[in-house]
Amino acid sequence: MATISSVGIVIFNGIERLDFEGPLGVLGWAGMLSNKQFNVQRISKDGRAVKDHLSSTVVEADASFTEEHHFDLLLVPGGDARQFADDTDLIKGVEKLGAQSRIIASVCTGAFLVAGAGLANNKSIVTHWLLHELFTSKFPTTRLLKDKRFNQDGNLWSSAGISAGVDMALSLVSSEYGEVIAKKCQGFLEYFPEQPWSRDEVAAALQAG
Repeated sequence: MATISSVGIVIFNGIERLDFEGPLGVLGWAGMLSNKQFNVQRISKDGRAVKDHLSSTVVEADASFTEEHHFDLLLVPGGDARQFADDTDLIKGVEKLGAQSRIIASVCTGAFLVAGAGLANNKSIVTHWLLHELFTSKFPTTRLLKDKRFNQDGNLWSSAGISAGVDMALSLVSSEYGEVIAKKCQGFLEYFPEQPWSRDEVAAALQAG
């Protein structure tokens, strides 16, 4: 059974930290439980630090797009799409990294970068439910699945949002390390989510302003 020995995380201004830190926590437990540690690199366009979109705190980079990279897993998080979805240099970098990675996984609005890079061509993908209309308008030929929290289509994994990114990572770990390891990861994370409100109730609150 395959395991993951290297992880690349695309970072950029406007990033949502939990989009990559949640899956990374799952993968970290998988590496520890299987006694197969992995290398992680955070990659920005120019190798410089970026700021997340909620608290403007710094996320340090380990490398830039100009360097040569080959990853078992390329993780493409999301965040405030207004800050990055039309960034041509960022999209080209994701395209380059994706071509050199065994697995590509997007979280939330990271799907905009993956689709923009052509990595979702002829494949299905998911993204945040509030941005379905925008996604389909930008990428009309990409198959957007609106009723799934996460999805696998070949080497492309995708998830709808922060907690869905954890769901995706657990399923990915099950695929790469086996179901027993994945269940142990879930247990150590104490990840047993219970929805306090339904999607309809949340939608109504959002519409109320």
